[in-house]
Amino acid sequence: MRALRLAWLELQRLRGPRLQWVPALLVVVPLVAGALCLGSLQDPGGRMRNVPAAIVDRDQPYDMRMPLGKPIRLDVGRRLAQEVRLKRAFDWRSMDASSAAAALRSGDVQVVLDIPEDFSQKVSEGLSGKEMTVVVDVRTNDANGYLGSLFARDWADRLANDALDVVLGYEVQRAADSWDEVRRKVDAVLSTEERLKAGAAQQPGAAEPSPAGTDRIAQQLQEMTAAVSQLNDTLGTAKGSSDTMAAQLNNAVSTAQSAQDSADSGNAPLILQNTAQTGNAVRLAQGSVTSLNTNVQQAATATKGILDKLTPLIAGSKELGGTVAALDTQLRELAKSVPAPRVSEPSRVRSPVSVREIDLNPAHTMARGLAPFALSLLAAVTTVLTMTMLGHVSAIGVATPARAFTLARASWLPLTAVTTLATCGLLAFSEALMSLDAERLWTALMLCILTGFAMAALGHVLKTALGLLGEAAFLLLLALQFAAAGGLYPVETTNALFVSLHPWLPMTYSVEALRVAVSGGLTSSIWAAVGVLTLVTALSLTAAALCIARRREWTAERLASPFRDRC
Repeated sequence: MRALRLAWLELQRLRGPRLQWVPALLVVVPLVAGALCLGSLQDPGGRMRNVPAAIVDRDQPYDMRMPLGKPIRLDVGRRLAQEVRLKRAFDWRSMDASSAAAALRSGDVQVVLDIPEDFSQKVSEGLSGKEMTVVVDVRTNDANGYLGSLFARDWADRLANDALDVVLGYEVQRAADSWDEVRRKVDAVLSTEERLKAGAAQQPGAAEPSPAGTDRIAQQLQEMTAAVSQLNDTLGTAKGSSDTMAAQLNNAVSTAQSAQDSADSGNAPLILQNTAQTGNAVRLAQGSVTSLNTNVQQAATATKGILDKLTPLIAGSKELGGTVAALDTQLRELAKSVPAPRVSEPSRVRSPVSVREIDLNPAHTMARGLAPFALSLLAAVTTVLTMTMLGHVSAIGVATPARAFTLARASWLPLTAVTTLATCGLLAFSEALMSLDAERLWTALMLCILTGFAMAALGHVLKTALGLLGEAAFLLLLALQFAAAGGLYPVETTNALFVSLHPWLPMTYSVEALRVAVSGGLTSSIWAAVGVLTLVTALSLTAAALCIARRREWTAERLASPFRDRC
C-alpha cells in the first residue's frame, strides 16, 4: 500500500492547467504514433494497384498466314496490355516511350512495361513452328524506392505467365480454325461418299431414278452380258441358215447342170425331173435367205441394244472415275489439313515471351536500398532522444541581454551536434562495413548534415514553444513522417491522409535525395532537398527566436518552479 501511495503522490506533482493532461498524453501519444506507423504498413502489397505505372505499347498488328483458311490477325501487344490491366498489379496508364522514360526517372511512375514493335510478328513466327523468343522490357528505378522496385521485379517474373496466356489464346484460335477447315473437308468427303453410294442422276428416258455409281455400272454390265449372249445365239442361228442355204444352192446348181446335160442328150423326162428339183432347191434357198435376213436383222437389233447399254456404261464409268478421283483428292487434302503435334516436351510448356528487367539505378542489395530511409529516420529518432536532456532554453539565458535569435541558435547547436554526429556516423559505418558504395558519398554526407539540422531545428522550436507537449508533438511528427514519407513502400500504398501530407514533410525530400546520392538518379531531387531542408531549418530557428522573445515577458507562474520552466 505504501508503494501505491507514493505513486499517487508522484502523480500529484503533475498539477496545473497543463500538467494535469500529462498522464493521458503519455498513453495517447505512443498509441497514436504506433497506430500511424502500423496504418501505413497495413497492406502495401495489396495496395500496389494504386501505384502509378506506364505501358508503352509500340506493337503493330500482324496477319499470320494459315495453311488452310483465312489469315489470323494478331494484336498480341494490345491483348497483353489488356491482360495486365485486368490483373491490376499497378495503376496502369498508356504513355509514349519518351514520356514514360522521363516519368520513371522523375519518380512519377514506379515501373514501365515496354512492348516492342515486332511483338506480334515474332509471336506469329513462334506459333508457326520457329524457335523464337520475344523480349518484353520491364524498367524500374531503385531511386524511386527499393521495396517498390522489388515488388515490380517480382511482378515481372509473373508477367511471362500472363504473356503465355495471351499466346496460348491465339494458339487455341489457330487450332480451332484448323479444325474447322478439317471439319469442312470431312463434310465434303462424306458428301462425296453418299453421292458415290446412292447417286442422284437418272438414266435418259427412265421414269424412276436408276442406281448410280458402282451399283448402276454392275447392273448395266449384267444387261450387256445378256445382250451379248443373245447376239451370239442370233449369229449362230444366222450361221446355220447360211450353211443350209449354201448347201441348197449347191444342190440347185447340180440339178441345173443335170438338166442341161439331159437337154443336150434329148432325154425329156429327165429334163422335167431335174427342172422340178431345181425349182425346189431354189425355193429352199429363198427360204434360207429369208431366214438369214431375219437372223441378221435380229443381230443388228441386238447390236444396237448393246450400244445402247454400252453408252450409259461408259458415262457411268467416267462418273465413277471422276467421283473416285475427287474422293482421293479430298482425302489427301484432309490428311494435309490435320495439324501435326509439335510438342517435343509434353511435360513442360515454355513461354515464348522473355521478360528483360532493366533497373535505371540499381541498389543491388536491401541495405543500399533502405539506407536512405534509415539515415533520415535516425536523425529524427536521435532528436527525440536528445530533446529530453538538451535543446531547452533556460530562464537564465532568457534573462540575459543576448538577442533572442542568438539564444535560439545556442540552444539548438547541442541538439544539432548530437543528431548530425549520429546520422553521419551511421553513414560512415554503412560505407565502411556494409559496402554501401554510395554513388555520391560527399553528397550523401552533406544531406545527412542538412537532415540533422532540419530535424533538430523542428524539435527545438516545438520544445521551445510547447515544452513537454512539444516533445510529444515531435514524436507524433516522427510517426507521421515514417508513415507518409514513402521511405519503405510508395506512398500510394497508404491512405489519402498520408498521400496528401507527403509533399509537405521534410523527410520526404531527405529520403528522395539520399536515394539519388546512394544509387544514382536525377540531381534535381538533391537540389530540391537542399532547398527544403535549409528552409525548414531557417524557419524553425526564426520561430524559436520569436518564442524566446515572448518568454522574456515574466509571469509568477513561470518563476515559481524550475519544472514549469520546461513546460
